[in-house]
Amino acid sequence: MAQRTEAAGATLKEANMINKSLTTLGAVMRTLEAVSNKKTTHIRYRDSKLTFLLKDSLGGNSQTSIIATVSPSADCFDETVSTLKVRRACV
Repeated sequence: MAQRTEAAGATLKEANMINKSLTTLGAVMRTLEAVSNKKTTHIRYRDSKLTFLLKDSLGGNSQTSIIATVSPSADCFDETVSTLKVRRACV
């Protein structure tokens, strides 16, 4: 993806941080599902600032909705499929 966008320097570093936060968000959501099925008890909210800030919204007595942005463009096929797979895994 970085090659296609030609991101470099600070922009590339920011993109990497965003991707890490989103990956961690997906992991936290999968862990929340495991907690609801009594398979685990520890949720790693502190692994990123995003999940730490969203801790109260994601856990506890709340309902959370996720909006996924997808594209019909063939150029975005891989990213769209990846987004839909993550969405499906978190349901």
